[in-house]
Amino acid sequence: MVILKEKGYVDITTKSLKNKKYGVASVIDAKYFYDGKYKYYVDGKGVVLDYSSKEKEVAKWLANLFGETVYMLPRINYPEGIKTADYFFKNECWDLKTIKGKSRQVLYHAIYKNKTQSNNFIFDIVSNDLNIEKLNSQVQNLYNRKDTKFLQKIILRKENNIFIYKRK
Repeated sequence: MVILKEKGYVDITTKSLKNKKYGVASVIDAKYFYDGKYKYYVDGKGVVLDYSSKEKEVAKWLANLFGETVYMLPRINYPEGIKTADYFFKNECWDLKTIKGKSRQVLYHAIYKNKTQSNNFIFDIVSNDLNIEKLNSQVQNLYNRKDTKFLQKIILRKENNIFIYKRK
């Protein structure tokens, strides 16, 4: 007897891209990070904007794709232990994960320790060993796992393909 797992997510790619706002796309350095309780202002020491060129490139891509303002979030050095996402856009925090590996759980390994960092992840797939079918299987596994209940949305980018998923 074969038991099929119900998908724990829906594909919202078409809906998300249909609502694109034209003419408002921009990338802005955030002046602070708000964790829901405190605002941590960029000061160049304890709170810094030191994102990579890859993070900036993906931010520009996101801004153009959705027609939204994308805020580059700072990293908090002090106080210690505060994890920040890479971006804030569409009123949500998003974290970028560049995927170079090819294991059956490479997406899971990229996020499983990051539940305090963000609920939403952008997977930029640079590995040629992962095809869309394998990636979709991994996405389904992520949404069905008990230890990734924090995961809400995924943007999957591989070459010219984009998929956007949301937890049911």
